[in-house]
Amino acid sequence: MHSLKQFLKIPRLSYLSYNKLTLKFFAINENKNPNFGGLDIKEKAKEEANKNACQEEENKSSKSSKEEEGKTGKSGGMAMSSEQMHQTRTDSFLNFMATGLGEILPSKNHPVDELILADHKDLKVYLRKFEESPTFEETSRWLHQFIWDICRHSIAEEIILYPILKKVPDGKHKWNESLEEHRKIKEPLSQVEKIKDLDLLIAKVKEVTDVLMHHVDFEEKEVLPAINSVCDKDFLIREGNRFLRRKFIAPTRPHTMAPDSFPTLESLGELLLSPNDMFRDIFFVSFPDQNEVDKIKTENSQNPKP
Repeated sequence: MHSLKQFLKIPRLSYLSYNKLTLKFFAINENKNPNFGGLDIKEKAKEEANKNACQEEENKSSKSSKEEEGKTGKSGGMAMSSEQMHQTRTDSFLNFMATGLGEILPSKNHPVDELILADHKDLKVYLRKFEESPTFEETSRWLHQFIWDICRHSIAEEIILYPILKKVPDGKHKWNESLEEHRKIKEPLSQVEKIKDLDLLIAKVKEVTDVLMHHVDFEEKEVLPAINSVCDKDFLIREGNRFLRRKFIAPTRPHTMAPDSFPTLESLGELLLSPNDMFRDIFFVSFPDQNEVDKIKTENSQNPKP
């Protein structure tokens, strides 16, 4: 009952609301959503529409020149490959399934590497809060917050970030190593909610922490620099917006049997798994105070670099 009351006050799970009616239910304080800095949704929608109109004009003016150039540099300009067309169709399908996201998830226009660095900082803070909490109940709440964020972050990385590694030297090896570390994190996380003894819980989370710290170090020192070396900022910003959209509809629990090696299968799988996770989050899970979580995220997003 506590988690239900908390949910009704907090628009935490609006990312899984697939229609505008539900989105309006979650919007509070005269259509201001605290998860997005208390900005008026209608104003943000108008601002985004103006940006899109300007961008469309720029695209039209440069379209003919890009088609003539046909170069294969960082910014593209070449004819769309079958793989790119498949990715575009998949994106369109998933965005359609997440109807209404534009009302509460305006384009952030941050490079994907900055978003990932900010997520890493969030996860580290949640783990520190978990370790410092004085009671089992408070410990569990920060653990739930950690699981909620790391699952969404990991899936979005697997679908958006890791396929970019095909562009870099030895990228396939980096992709496989990253996926393997995700699996090593996912397996113990799938067991922690069954543990009721605090000492055993701390020991199990320590397993996750050890792998996570190595994984974060690997991504920040090898994966992200490699991607930055072959991709321009415009591309990274586009992928950053896709990264946010994927997080918005991703499952919030570790599903060890779900596919993770093929982005399209994983994208479709997340649509099947997310509603069940949303139901559990609404009725059976307690989270820490949302104001404190928002403060952490805001501070880390303003200064994402470690």
